[in-house]
Amino acid sequence: MAEEKNNNRITLKKGFKYTHHPLEEKDMENFFYGREEVLAELKAYIKESRGGSILVTGFRGVGKTSLVNKAILDLQKDTKQQKYIKIYINLAQSIEPRTLMYHIIRQIIQSMGKKKINKDIKKKIKTVYQKTIESMTIEKIHKGSGALSGKVDL
Repeated sequence: MAEEKNNNRITLKKGFKYTHHPLEEKDMENFFYGREEVLAELKAYIKESRGGSILVTGFRGVGKTSLVNKAILDLQKDTKQQKYIKIYINLAQSIEPRTLMYHIIRQIIQSMGKKKINKDIKKKIKTVYQKTIESMTIEKIHKGSGALSGKVDL
């Protein structure tokens, strides 16, 4: 019996190089291809969403971060009014809900930078952040490991 050969090949664009880190914005147009269907699904899901979160999973190095970055970049180009916040959390190890909340809020604050934001929204974010820090500090004190500092500038 003759051995079957797998002749499925993908022709790579000239200048293609494998990288093991997320694509930079300047490289998105030239080097992001092959996942148009998944990209379209993700963009539609984000666009139609009324908030919440989306979990993107996959093996290490397959381009999860680049996929999310490309989707957000495309959506921001399409809709100037809508703002999107990317929050990256590594869940390779278990994480306590309070710690998870802390990281989420921290990244929201960092993504806002010095942008003009509604005072009520700032106040709510600051309040949630402070309550999370207080909760984590109380837990740490009970475990005997000290307190967290929770100053945040908005």
